[in-house]
Amino acid sequence: MQLKSDCPKCKKKMQEGVTLDRTAYRSAWPSLWIEGPVENGWLGNIKLRGKKTIDITTYRCFSCGYLESYAPQA
Repeated sequence: MQLKSDCPKCKKKMQEGVTLDRTAYRSAWPSLWIEGPVENGWLGNIKLRGKKTIDITTYRCFSCGYLESYAPQA
């Protein structure tokens, strides 16, 4: 467990985690940052081919519950 030092709201410790996106098929994936504007394919899916994606890391404050998300470079 990695801790981030200060919550910007209450100055308490924050814990590292992820937020999940759930699908209709009961699977779960970490949220992603995708470069550029949203482009939809002909089936309505978001086009990802050729775009950079980065997993999003989210920190949660132990005290107030505030969430802060980052897309750090790999």
